[in-house]
Amino acid sequence: MAGKYGNLSMAATIGKYLAENVGEGEAFTLDFLVDLFGADRAGDAERRMRELSTVGWVIHTYKSDPTLPTGQRRLVAIGERVWEPGTRRPRAGGGSYQTARRQVDAIDLADVPEADLRDLLRWIEQDKREPRVIDEVWTLYSRAGDSLKPAFTTLVLAEIGRRRT
Repeated sequence: MAGKYGNLSMAATIGKYLAENVGEGEAFTLDFLVDLFGADRAGDAERRMRELSTVGWVIHTYKSDPTLPTGQRRLVAIGERVWEPGTRRPRAGGGSYQTARRQVDAIDLADVPEADLRDLLRWIEQDKREPRVIDEVWTLYSRAGDSLKPAFTTLVLAEIGRRRT
């Protein structure tokens, strides 16, 4: 891969691009893959992007983050800096059991309200997450223009007031 990213592998190029141009916590579309690699290689590039999960990268889709519209992704965590010499390289086929187990063991649910834990357990049992009304309202709010956002505050405050009476 020549140009701005030198002769990096496809996964390393994608990782470097996401780290430099998107950043943790930000949403993005896959349009950049076509820009970097051309339309004929965008499918391969998407597979290489998924391989980043084997070296600690976390990228959510609308399936794991219902606030995202279809076609968008969110860069949750940047893992190994795969474009730097001497770092582990992503591999096909997903992460190891040991890596996944360490991630599960690191989860701290102590401060999660019981109602949320019950929701989580239901999602685990069903192996899918249904978006909640609050997720849908948040998505609408996050897409709303600045002039419309005060209407959401008014709506929520009115509902809180209604419940108190």
